[in-house]
Amino acid sequence: MVPAHRLRQILPVVWIVGSLAAILIAQQQNIPAGVAVPVTLAFLLEVSFYLGVRQVAGLQPWMAAATALAAYLVFTVPTQHFSWPALGALAVLALAACYWLHLLPPSLDLLFLVFMGAVFLLKPFRWIYPDPMQELRVDALGQLVWIRLGIGAFLRDRPELDTGFGFLPARKDWIEGARYFMLFLLPGIGAALLLRYVSFGLAEGWWWKGPATFAAFLWVGALSEEFFFRGVMQPKLGLVATSIVFGLVHLPFREFPNWKHVLVATVLGYFCGLAYQKTGFIRAPTVTHALVVATWRTFFR
Repeated sequence: MVPAHRLRQILPVVWIVGSLAAILIAQQQNIPAGVAVPVTLAFLLEVSFYLGVRQVAGLQPWMAAATALAAYLVFTVPTQHFSWPALGALAVLALAACYWLHLLPPSLDLLFLVFMGAVFLLKPFRWIYPDPMQELRVDALGQLVWIRLGIGAFLRDRPELDTGFGFLPARKDWIEGARYFMLFLLPGIGAALLLRYVSFGLAEGWWWKGPATFAAFLWVGALSEEFFFRGVMQPKLGLVATSIVFGLVHLPFREFPNWKHVLVATVLGYFCGLAYQKTGFIRAPTVTHALVVATWRTFFR
């Protein structure tokens, strides 16, 4: 977790680096300033909320829900993509995410995870956050909002659930995460190769895509999935059941039904679950998860 004083130090760096990266991308892809500026500001604003998820979780539920609308307005108003129905849908979803755990008993927490996952898989953010121009998708902004609201809800209303959520793994987390990554390689990659699901082949630009993929998953993709599956679900369902559920949610990956990916994801879920059992926190399985995805996207097709 990022303390408040550390957050104040980090955010200026995030905004400077993010702005410079956005300028380079806009120049390379010929994105006009009228689109690039509001999209960049919206993402940087939401990233700031994400890094400060603990601070936002300390707000009243309706105030936390209101933060979900900020990036939407920053993006849609200047680009003329604002829509009252879309804003209303986003507000309803945000209020549901922020008030479910606040009002309902812990016995319904798993149902809350089903609700969060269903919304994520149904992809309403493709409609709520329309593409400002061809081949420039911004629905990832909505996905980040949804992840943040879900994590924030548990941090606020289930403080007894000690998942160890944090952006910087400790030395022990790196060691155990790397160890279970190595243990995954033979059964996980081996199964994918036997099923002819993947083949060896370096990705174009592997030298930067590998580290970038690892960082993105360490701090967002893997971190959020490990929080919900290992940190929240596994203590309730156990290792094997959680691994199976984790695999099944990947059924629509790239195509439907993708049973080969389900099998590999189930194996990954099992080894991430072992890392969680070993350390008691989600940071080690987050390292395992991020290493697997980065390796997968860098060295396999």
